[in-house]
Amino acid sequence: MLAGLGSRGLSSAPLLAETLASQICGDPLPLPVDVLSELHPSRAWIKRMNKSKPLNDI
Repeated sequence: MLAGLGSRGLSSAPLLAETLASQICGDPLPLPVDVLSELHPSRAWIKRMNKSKPLNDI
């Protein structure tokens, strides 16, 4: 299930679904790896950990 995409869900859901299917099946990814890292769900946590800031302030 792909939820919580907000107003941009209609345009981003197909691309994200294709990316997920590619990762599951081991097919080539439809996006470059650097773009995928910007879409990672934990990107805010990772950014804060790299800056050595407390994680509980998000």
